[in-house]
Amino acid sequence: MNKEQITLFKDTMLWKIENPSKGVWFKLIGHTGDWDITDEPAFTSNHLYIPDDQYAVYRKAFVEGKTIQFFNDLYDTSKPEKTWVDLTTLLAKMHFKPHQIRIKPEKALIKVGDWVINTKNKHVFKASKVSNIYIEAQDPLPANYVEDCEKWEPIIGEYVSHKVKDERWIICRYTEEMWNFSGIAPKELIYGLD
Repeated sequence: MNKEQITLFKDTMLWKIENPSKGVWFKLIGHTGDWDITDEPAFTSNHLYIPDDQYAVYRKAFVEGKTIQFFNDLYDTSKPEKTWVDLTTLLAKMHFKPHQIRIKPEKALIKVGDWVINTKNKHVFKASKVSNIYIEAQDPLPANYVEDCEKWEPIIGEYVSHKVKDERWIICRYTEEMWNFSGIAPKELIYGLD
């Protein structure tokens, strides 16, 4: 093994030394096929190597060119908004909880009835009309350009409006157990919801 290989695979090698009973994911560079796992990695310079830890899915996605994001309140509590922030590099030792890290989702297609956020002016609204250029809100506000909008989806721990059994809307924190509830809306819209 040469110095270049040691430099390139140092973090994975150290992880393997610390975790001898676990495997290492590997893939030929430039190959579009699946990853394989081995207990005895060769660490050749024409392969990619990823530790088989709880973050392996994120590490593999990252080296394949996908964007990995973390929930910004982990490191910067000075920001009032809670959003997903792109990681520019994967840390050798990650300490994220499962709900605090994700592969950035593809931009969701917005359809009538979806909650939408305009990323430029932070206006949150329910889409009443969708075209290739504009998304119109149900309330009398100007139309929004499609490229400025994202489908709003609640983040775990975020305050949301939630319709309870007696058809009242309340504000509560969004939890993992609420993912399939139909009566979830941005908290800013609790007033004026039917």
